[in-house]
Amino acid sequence: MPQRLSNPFPRIGAATLAVIAGLVVIVGLSVLVVSNLETSSDIQKESTESHLLAEMQIALTTLEERFIAWEQDPGSSVHPVDDATVAIATADFKTRILELSTHIDSEEHAEVEELSEAFDEYAGAVLATEGGVDSAQYREISALSLAVRRPLLELLEEENDHLVESVEADRRSDVAVSWGFPALLVLGLIALFFVLRLQRNSRQLDEMRRINDARSEFIASVSHELRTPLTPVVALSHELRDRTAEFSQEELSEFAATIARESDEVAAIVNDLLVAARFETGQISVVAQTLDVREQIEHALATVAETETVAVEASGSVIADSGRLRQILRNLVTNAQHYGGRDIKVSTHQANGTMQITVADSGPGIPPALRERIFEAYSSAHEDQGMPASVGLGLTVSRSLATLMGGSLHYHHVDGWSRMVLRLPADSEV
Repeated sequence: MPQRLSNPFPRIGAATLAVIAGLVVIVGLSVLVVSNLETSSDIQKESTESHLLAEMQIALTTLEERFIAWEQDPGSSVHPVDDATVAIATADFKTRILELSTHIDSEEHAEVEELSEAFDEYAGAVLATEGGVDSAQYREISALSLAVRRPLLELLEEENDHLVESVEADRRSDVAVSWGFPALLVLGLIALFFVLRLQRNSRQLDEMRRINDARSEFIASVSHELRTPLTPVVALSHELRDRTAEFSQEELSEFAATIARESDEVAAIVNDLLVAARFETGQISVVAQTLDVREQIEHALATVAETETVAVEASGSVIADSGRLRQILRNLVTNAQHYGGRDIKVSTHQANGTMQITVADSGPGIPPALRERIFEAYSSAHEDQGMPASVGLGLTVSRSLATLMGGSLHYHHVDGWSRMVLRLPADSEV
């Protein structure tokens, strides 16, 4: 006689069923959560790739515009080989394509490699131009430019389509999570989970946006600050090359002084960039020696323009690296000139084995909430509308170098004066 199957559920019990139901809910929630996280990861990936492709398109457009400007008027425009904007755009394109290679799917690697090769061929053709460009050369270079832009636009269109699909998938996943669990407790747990997750993603997104904004501002700032001193250097160099006999000795001396001064400005910017990069890789070092403070201040001021309003009251000796100390002093004085008041004082005070070097200006000062921000990389408390901000590394580098030499650098506003106070070990034998 066949055995009758009994219903097992009554014997299981309510508690066991509750546990099973809970496990089912948890498993279902886990599946939805994993799917949602994967979709969010896809959105982040596609957004990053679209952003990189857009920046590559900007760099390519910049290179095309600079080449066309030179081709149309070679006499007054800078040749692409000597154009700092061309160099920055070329480097930016290559950097972005390297970053893109680390994000894209394996099946897209061949397209990116072809794009890289096409850009190298186009950039090489532009940089190899000499004198005027005839119509055949112009058509050839235009064809090379088109060979770069076509796959670039195709990749950008693909990534945008993928991004739209990922956003739609993310939306559907959110709807499923919101309505998949009717139980109040489960819904509460889901809500709590998503609040925490959204907060984390929001922080990550804010950080990514801040980094991207800082990177974009940094590129624009470096371009602006390098172009400002380079423009007179290039212009005067061409004048000296082409019309030396037409200028008096006094004019030639003035040209040479201007070129030297602006070259020092470029060197200072580049030096800050190099020091910042070496700090990140841990390759910076200092050589401590006994230095005359006034001599170091005067040497630093010799590389700064318009120091007539800078008063110096300094004496004593300090233990420091001469090159790094001059770099700090130059940064502090130029910072006071750019953002401070008309009157600038450099003074020293020695006490308890410490040499205090103060660079003060009569400016309005920095709000208390921003007094530490000025020492952060790529940050400034004085950002004019309509102009790129400064590179924003001078005070960061200066504080790092001061710390490396056993000292410190702080900002104070006392009695109507903004004061950058540099403290370093004093020479104990003095």
